[in-house]
Amino acid sequence: AIPFDLFEISGAAWEQVDAGTECGDEPCLRSAAFPGPGFSISILKLWQPSAIKYNESADGTSISFDVKVSSQPIGDKLTFKIGGTFTQDWSGEVGWQRVTHELPVIRPTFVEWEYRKNGDAITDGSDAAWIRRVVVE
Repeated sequence: AIPFDLFEISGAAWEQVDAGTECGDEPCLRSAAFPGPGFSISILKLWQPSAIKYNESADGTSISFDVKVSSQPIGDKLTFKIGGTFTQDWSGEVGWQRVTHELPVIRPTFVEWEYRKNGDAITDGSDAAWIRRVVVE
């Protein structure tokens, strides 16, 4: 799995959580908690081999990760993008599931997980998203 220290954070911070209740048997990243509207973005940049920031653990043609969401259905959601293009989203109560997506060969590119809470006062579930075991192959 790709080390979490390679991820960049925008908006409210994602938090690294040790294995246990929220994450199961492996550590995970948890989106920030919000009292109201807001967003939390975690970005993984994929570099070409000649780049100073290149890391071979983030080099490949596909990305796989586990995802879990506990949020207000439809209103709050986790969105996954590749190179800025919408790829998939999750909302409501979603237990751990493994997903895989193809990656473009062009580098640099980036993948992004954005948890966004809307502006209403409704709170359902944990109001959070989790990701773990991010692998690029």
